[in-house]
Amino acid sequence: MLKKKQYTSWTELLTDAYHLGMANMDPQHLEKAKGWLMADLNSSFLRGSDDPCVRPSGGINCAAMTQLLSQGHGQSEGEDLPRMLFATGHFHHNLAYAAFMSALPQEAFFLKVEEEVDLTMDWWPKMAGFRQQGHIDLQLRCLDPEWLAPNVPPFIIADIKTKHSLGMKRTKDIVEPSNDIWGNLDQLAVYSDLKGTLEAGALLIYLNREVPKAKGSRIKVQYVFPEHLQEAGDNVRRRVGLASKKGEAKLDPELWLRKQSGERTFMPCQGYCPVQAECESLRA
Repeated sequence: MLKKKQYTSWTELLTDAYHLGMANMDPQHLEKAKGWLMADLNSSFLRGSDDPCVRPSGGINCAAMTQLLSQGHGQSEGEDLPRMLFATGHFHHNLAYAAFMSALPQEAFFLKVEEEVDLTMDWWPKMAGFRQQGHIDLQLRCLDPEWLAPNVPPFIIADIKTKHSLGMKRTKDIVEPSNDIWGNLDQLAVYSDLKGTLEAGALLIYLNREVPKAKGSRIKVQYVFPEHLQEAGDNVRRRVGLASKKGEAKLDPELWLRKQSGERTFMPCQGYCPVQAECESLRA
């Protein structure tokens, strides 16, 4: 177990817990992870093709993407890459959960893993084209105030993302909507609003799926400031608001427009957008 001390941030605490837990895995928690892994393998490879729709985990990082997905565009048949990405991502997710639970004492921390939730916020459209359920990767509650500095929120939501080594090096020290083109903050903002934790901020936990030897490049836990989380939430409300008009609103390909303005950042519409073809035809 992690030795008790007052941590100045969740970032420092979870980084220490991850490395300690991975090196000293509790057999009971590892057994749980094995069960989760098997379920996730089945989910990744044996599930049928989902109809296109807007969900917290995808399609809310560009207004045009939200608009087109909600109208049923973006159907893909027989693609294996997303299934492989889901499977490998969940592999690292589940081992991280087991590591955190192995290192954090139960009397001081309560962890809720992969909670299925209903999207009951009044601003989330209750109509076809919008998924009404989602899942929160990780919720962390500190039960013993002596573990965290007074300014650290005792309850916080976290989302885990896997990256390759180059992607780990390119992560920003401060994640905000202007540099979050993949919608990581958008997803966290939706769930933080649902749970009423926008003012606490949130956590993005990046895991290196290439598993390098150097400790410092295996995990990066980043705190998302409340103001950036709120801004991301405002962006999501704007996008789903446009999409809920079902074709009445003008298409807003905001990421493509940023690229046309001269921004050098790689954009999802350069090959990673599920509605790329439809968007191209409509904006031409």
